[in-house]
Amino acid sequence: YAPYTIALQEVLGKKQMDVTLKGCVQDLADVNIVYGKKTKTISSKGIKGPGTLKISGTKCCFEAGPVVKVGSDYAISHLILPVRSTTYSACTLAIEVYEVVGDKCNIVMRKPIYRTLKKGGSQRLDIIPEEGIILKKGHRYYVGVRLVEVKSDGHIEFPAYFKSGYARNFVMGKRKKIPATLGMEVKGVKVERE
Repeated sequence: YAPYTIALQEVLGKKQMDVTLKGCVQDLADVNIVYGKKTKTISSKGIKGPGTLKISGTKCCFEAGPVVKVGSDYAISHLILPVRSTTYSACTLAIEVYEVVGDKCNIVMRKPIYRTLKKGGSQRLDIIPEEGIILKKGHRYYVGVRLVEVKSDGHIEFPAYFKSGYARNFVMGKRKKIPATLGMEVKGVKVERE
């Protein structure tokens, strides 16, 4: 319904007042119809490399992650990220999905996904996005992982995998293609866009 404003003087002293609201047309976002509940691996981790990707210190303006290209439209259902170890007493990661258009990375999410990790060894983060993230057929995407908050000095290490990815300065917006990145697996469900 369209907004309706009543002046305070019109209401004072009345016990009852009839108000009729007028209809208003609103445009809604795209509707996505899910084909089924069968989850498919959209992008695998790649081939495990001999090294690790390490982020250290208390301030970081870089992110890294894999490049993903899909053959159909998919809604992301899971982002699976292995962590080798962290020496921070606690640290928070931000995960964001970008569409790669020319030399730009355009965010496709309303807000980042945050995950806090405590000091420890090997962990496997199974992240289920709260919002619908649609990857369109034939488009190229980048899943960036960055460190946003730390408690204490230290580092976090990810196993390295041979897979096309980017290292990106998210403050400057500049990115560099890298042949190995953190081993993120992206799973999703096929959708039909209306």
